[in-house]
Amino acid sequence: VAELDGNANQIIMGDIARSPVFGRMRINKTGGDVTLAVPINISSDINLTLGIINTDATNLLIVNNAATRTGGSDASHVNGPMRKVGTNAFEFPVGKGGFWRPISITGPGAAADHFTAEFFNTDPDAVDAVDPAPMDAPIENISDCEYWILDRTNGSSNVSVTLSYRPYGANGCSGVADLANLTIARWDGATWVNHPSTGVGVPSGSITTNVAVTSFSPFALATFSTTNPLPIELINFTAQASFQNVLLNWQTASEINNDYFEIEKSADGENFIPIQQVNGAGNSSQLLSYSTIDYHPFIGINYYRLKQTDFDGAFSYSDVKQVNVKSTDLMLLYPNPAHNQLSVRFNDEVAYDELVLTDLTGKIIIVVNCSNKSEVLLDVSQLSKGVYFVTSKGSTHKISQKLVVE
Repeated sequence: VAELDGNANQIIMGDIARSPVFGRMRINKTGGDVTLAVPINISSDINLTLGIINTDATNLLIVNNAATRTGGSDASHVNGPMRKVGTNAFEFPVGKGGFWRPISITGPGAAADHFTAEFFNTDPDAVDAVDPAPMDAPIENISDCEYWILDRTNGSSNVSVTLSYRPYGANGCSGVADLANLTIARWDGATWVNHPSTGVGVPSGSITTNVAVTSFSPFALATFSTTNPLPIELINFTAQASFQNVLLNWQTASEINNDYFEIEKSADGENFIPIQQVNGAGNSSQLLSYSTIDYHPFIGINYYRLKQTDFDGAFSYSDVKQVNVKSTDLMLLYPNPAHNQLSVRFNDEVAYDELVLTDLTGKIIIVVNCSNKSEVLLDVSQLSKGVYFVTSKGSTHKISQKLVVE
């Protein structure tokens, strides 16, 4: 048995022309991941006890004919594509983002046949490229935060497909309240095709196609009604620069137990902070439109995402939107960073009545009347070092810039 343990990241390397073969492998790590830098084959058993295996399209985890998989959890799964060869029924222990979201197949008909699977915890728009995408009747909604890729990568075997689901928001984004209206959908390149299926378990469990699938492509959970708490059906989320503000708009086609939305912003696309909250509609089957404004965008690239939270605390995220807010001559801060005195100069084309300096929490530090002034001088010598916002307000415009005090 080859056992990978310890608490540091590990890499499996080798000759890509002769993929390493392991009889039995056990992943049992107290920290760090295992990353494949070469394809590897499992000839007997892969045991996922603790730790993530990272793979990619070239460096696959391949489970050979008659080999098995044991274990699997949120703490131990395959992050990336993996392959199963042979005639055994198999549950692919795939996941992403800390969520184990397996997909299963019945046994193929030939020992050389193989299937390759991967889970994605993002909107299927990444594959259907249409929003909203066409759906076979009577499908009413496609889960908009997760999907699986299952490809028949060798042979001609047809297999039944099983997708897993967990309580909504607890371990991923799915969740089921009405098995009778749950189904499996497959994107055929133009439409989400309905594959009549039978589910087991509420609110967590699995659902299996009633007959073998003959074509393979992206698969997702779908529902015939609004009773299954697949996430809100978010039609769009947009962010657009307007002067030195950012306009944020989104629409939902349906909502279930939707408590509120939060706009989150980031300067680097990784570290997000909440900046505004907007109440949701609770339950709705109508088209609803929402909008808000960020009056304090960063000069340069801003990243925004929409967080939706249910009444029970479960939540999901939209795709991230990117906005470039350009520095203009509408308001100039000089010097910036500032030490003792700050000059705020205004463009004569726009009239402002009030100048406000706030800290990062929104606490007002300084308020100055700036009517009919082209320049205002602020004493910042007593301010603590850090980041502030300078906002000019007028009857028709409101702009804000970041100020650094050193």
